[in-house]
Amino acid sequence: MKTRLAAVVGLFLLSACATLPTPVTVIATGETGVATADARDRPGNPTLWKGGMTRRDPGVAQDGFLASTTSGGALVIHDFQGAELQRVSGPPLHDIDVSAVPLPASYAVIVAGTETVRGRARIGLYRLDPGERETVRRWGQIDTDMAAPRGFCMRQVDGVLIAVAMDRRGEVRQFEISEGANGEAVSREMRRYRLDRAGEGCAIDPLSRSIYFSHARAGFWRSTVAPSADATPVRLVDASARRLPRSRGAVYLTSNRNRYLASLDQDHAAFSVWRLERDSLVWAGRFEVREHADGRTVRSLAGLDAYGGELGPFPDGVVVVQDQANDGTPNLKFINWTEVSRALGL
Repeated sequence: MKTRLAAVVGLFLLSACATLPTPVTVIATGETGVATADARDRPGNPTLWKGGMTRRDPGVAQDGFLASTTSGGALVIHDFQGAELQRVSGPPLHDIDVSAVPLPASYAVIVAGTETVRGRARIGLYRLDPGERETVRRWGQIDTDMAAPRGFCMRQVDGVLIAVAMDRRGEVRQFEISEGANGEAVSREMRRYRLDRAGEGCAIDPLSRSIYFSHARAGFWRSTVAPSADATPVRLVDASARRLPRSRGAVYLTSNRNRYLASLDQDHAAFSVWRLERDSLVWAGRFEVREHADGRTVRSLAGLDAYGGELGPFPDGVVVVQDQANDGTPNLKFINWTEVSRALGL
């Protein structure tokens, strides 16, 4: 599988947004269909996957899907042209991510996210088995002792599917997810700790076994998902004296051997990219998304994800953002990663 971004984003409010650096502009290359007028149908929290749910229409590059949530609780599966492929009803999901659980002779694709049940955070698990039917179904759940959720991320690391959830108090729980003898979902808590001044969202780098959380004021926290390593969080901040955006969430990406984090800025109208250099963090710039050169700016409140490398009709990668200000009702916008990289001079 190509290098992938997983991203989750949360909300920060800050005055004096006018002092933020001016963003460069990139143009959206596609979008999902608009939701209905029902507020419960508004999409958010996009996450991308390569492999599984292969579309066989002539001339259409697919081999993967885009999953998103709705305000009313459905998990929606889209193709890369924005069409809806499947809708699965269930409890409302706050943040979602997608990865694969290893099986003896193959794998299953898992879409998971945080839910709130009687004031507690719970992780809902959905499963897709690549094959003839290629449909997503509810697989199970993981109950936790955490408060209302603030972030979720998931990745396969060293052959193990790892899921991490965080609540509004900064409490973090790390779980291993596997398949039981009868095909059921099995989970095991691997570790727990607490973040000081935690923001929202997290992203896992499977190569370095690192996990990144946004900080409530500036920069990010870095910890590890390696079971035997010290998980004490380390704060990463840009060393410059510039006034930089506060981050809503974290997105991890590798491109041309460089490592990046991306996030939604506190003005909800632009996205920042940060370059990881050893143990330091360097702000690379911010970008806004427009429908066309003279069009309006996308405003996002609930979602950012991206994939580095070829995915469907995107030869060099793709970014997906929620557009809260879309004409009519909110939808999701696709942007070529090449356009973002070129605009920022990466």
